[in-house]
Amino acid sequence: MDIIGVLTGLASGQNGDNEDTLEENRETELSNNDKNLQCEKEIIQCQLKNGRLLGSTAKALRIKYANMKMTQYIPSYPTNKSDIVDRAIARLKQRRRRGHCSVKAEQELLLKSAKPLIDLIFKKQDERGL
Repeated sequence: MDIIGVLTGLASGQNGDNEDTLEENRETELSNNDKNLQCEKEIIQCQLKNGRLLGSTAKALRIKYANMKMTQYIPSYPTNKSDIVDRAIARLKQRRRRGHCSVKAEQELLLKSAKPLIDLIFKKQDERGL
């Protein structure tokens, strides 16, 4: 044991347990942010592929990111309820309403990267035709 460390910790009003709980809180915050980002990416990919969020994709995401803690404490709590998915859908809806649509941004990015190739193809076809 480090007696000097313990005494300085007591004098400053800190204790070793607080550091452990802070680390756990940081880990859960990071994991929630990762889940939020991953869920949002999956929703955007579905919207890019199908033009909208399909009900089957939303249902699958709700099952994947279900509120497991609530089902442990409340047996009648619906398992297809997920705050992570609901918040991600709401965030994307608000962005679209404000004019910052992620799906349109992805489409424009793909178009920018493919535009030189398309122009080259048309140029080659014009050369062959003349």
